[in-house]
Amino acid sequence: MQRMKSVTKDKVLERVDSLTGVVGDLSGTVKTLAGKVDNLTDKVDTLVGNLDDLTVMVKHGFDETGKRLDVLESGQMDIKARLDSNVYRFEHHALEKRVETIEIKLRERP
Repeated sequence: MQRMKSVTKDKVLERVDSLTGVVGDLSGTVKTLAGKVDNLTDKVDTLVGNLDDLTVMVKHGFDETGKRLDVLESGQMDIKARLDSNVYRFEHHALEKRVETIEIKLRERP
């Protein structure tokens, strides 16, 4: 019986040693995975930072575009006002010619 107990004890010790190796392997795997998770977290943080930067740039671009559109609209109004005054000037010039023609014809009448 003594022998049976020692064989069983040897097998148990063998099993414990085997499990210790498995636990060590699993611990190494967990550490490797933790490192990969840390790397991925860093990459996500970098991408979020890049996204924030892009958001600021896009907002700035829209703000600048809005300002430019305001300037263009103001310029367009100035051009329209000039064109309107030019049309009136041409009409005025045409009316002056007609008045002159009428005056000439009235002078020629007896």
